[in-house]
Amino acid sequence: MKHIIGLFILFLFSLCASSQKSLRDGWVVLNTGDTLAGKIEEREWNINPAKINFITTSERTYSINELRSFGLNGGDVYRRYVVSRHLIPYREEAKFPEDDQQVDSVTAWLKIIVQADLSFAALYQTERTYFYVIDNGDNVTELIAGKGIKDFNSEKYRMDPRYGKVLETEDVTYKNQLNGLLADRIGNISPDFLDYSENSLAPLFRKLPNSIQPKKTKTFYFGLSGGTSIFSSTANSTAPGSLLYKADFKSSVTPFFKVLFIVQNEKRLSRISFIPSIGICLFNTTGVSNSPTRKGEFKIKNTFIDADLMTRFILNPRSKPKFFCRSRNYFFVASSGGKYVYPI
Repeated sequence: MKHIIGLFILFLFSLCASSQKSLRDGWVVLNTGDTLAGKIEEREWNINPAKINFITTSERTYSINELRSFGLNGGDVYRRYVVSRHLIPYREEAKFPEDDQQVDSVTAWLKIIVQADLSFAALYQTERTYFYVIDNGDNVTELIAGKGIKDFNSEKYRMDPRYGKVLETEDVTYKNQLNGLLADRIGNISPDFLDYSENSLAPLFRKLPNSIQPKKTKTFYFGLSGGTSIFSSTANSTAPGSLLYKADFKSSVTPFFKVLFIVQNEKRLSRISFIPSIGICLFNTTGVSNSPTRKGEFKIKNTFIDADLMTRFILNPRSKPKFFCRSRNYFFVASSGGKYVYPI
C-alpha cells in the first residue's frame, strides 16, 4: 500500500464548523444603576462590542445605550463613555487628511485595561485604536496620536520648511500628555521608549497605587471539520507478477473528519492561535489488475489517523472577515485496517 500512497493525488474540501463563542459568568449595570448577575456570551472582541448577549432566566441583547457597564467575572470590564476621537490615522502607510484637526465624539463601551486613580482604557476600532485616561470623577482624556504620510503642499504650510514635500510624520502629543498626568505620581517618563500601544502604555498605569488589571487568560475553543478526499492514481508496475501490473485504478470519493482544539490568548491579542487536531480518513478504492496471475478487480481499503499542530496567524484581527496564514506540523500519520482484497 505504501507505494500507492506516495503517488495518489488528494484534494481536501473542508467544511469547518468551529465554535468561537462561550458563556462566561458576568454582570451588567443598567441605566437605573441596578446590577444583574448572569452569563455573558463571550466573543472575539478584537474591536469594542456594540452589543452583548446576556442570559439569566432568559436571553436578552443589550446595546450601548442600555448599559452603563458590563464585565466578566475575573476578566474584561467595559464602561460606557462619550469620548472624543481625533480623526487622523495611526498607520505608517496611511495618508493624513487635509484637515488634520478634525475631532468627533462617539458613545462607546471603553475597555478598562488598568483601573486606578487614573485608569487606562481603550477603544479598539476597525480603522485604528484610541487610548484614554479616566480620573476618579469619570472625566475622560483622549491620548492623542497619529502616524502616516502628510502632504505639505497646501498654502497654509508656505512658511513651514517642509512646504512642497510629502513626508512621513507622527503626532506624539500623547507623550507630553502622559508626562503631565503621571510625572508627579510615578516620576519622570522617558518618551523615547514609549509607543502608542497597550503593551507600552499599560505598565505606566500599573505603577500607580492600588492599580488593578484584569487577569489575562488563554481561551480554549472546540471545533469540528469534515470533508471529502478525492483519489485518483495512475500507479502501476511493469512486473507481470505484481498486482499492480498495468493496473487501472478507479477514482473514489471518501469522507474525512477532524476534531480541533483551538488555544489562543486573550481576545484582543488573538493574532496567533495554536490548533492541535486529530483526524480520521477512510480510504477505499477499486482497480483492475492485468497481472497474468492475479487478473481481475481488486479493492484497497484503509483507515488513516493523523494528529498535527497548526499555527494560525491572523493578518487583520480587528476586522471581519479575518484573513490568516497558517503552518502545520504533523506529529504522526498512521494507518490501520489497511488491506488488499485480491481477485480470485
